[in-house]
Amino acid sequence: MWISLRKPLVVGFSIASAITAAAWSQALSAQTAAAPATYGDWQLDCDQASSCRLSQSILITDTQEPILVLRIYHSGGDDLAIASLPLGVFLPAGIGLMIDDQPEQRFVYETCNQSGCHVGIPLDAAMLTSLRAGQTALLRVFDGGQQPVDLPLSLQGFSQGYDALRGRAAQVMQFQRPPSADRQSDQKKGSLL
Repeated sequence: MWISLRKPLVVGFSIASAITAAAWSQALSAQTAAAPATYGDWQLDCDQASSCRLSQSILITDTQEPILVLRIYHSGGDDLAIASLPLGVFLPAGIGLMIDDQPEQRFVYETCNQSGCHVGIPLDAAMLTSLRAGQTALLRVFDGGQQPVDLPLSLQGFSQGYDALRGRAAQVMQFQRPPSADRQSDQKKGSLL
């Protein structure tokens, strides 16, 4: 088999904005990153400045290059997964996601850049429930020759990792609350500043 599983943001913005924010966040985190936490086959990476992401990568066995990186972002009540694949995939077919024995759900590529092609997958309550209860997921992509390539994802540790992601997102949002919001809240309570 030519692939291996390695243990290793905002909805409402375009996927390009999320990727740009993620790239900026990763560059910033080079100096401020905390050690990643592992939850089964998922990894939670946070930078101390602004954001966290839960991810899983599938690597090409021979080269250890990623063929798929799936990142989950949580912001407030919104969740988004971004699947990143190498250039050369057959774009019109999009990708398919199957969780255990459930029917395939299809998603379209939203952008390609020098780092690859990216698909935004909104994570609604039903999909999150399936991911939490599931054992495996399969991402079906099509190569440049229009042949299907199935990429297995383990869901082992997803629930624990997702809970940790939500907890960290809540902490970040609390610390990012603008000082003026605190003053307005205090003024409503009748306190003087």
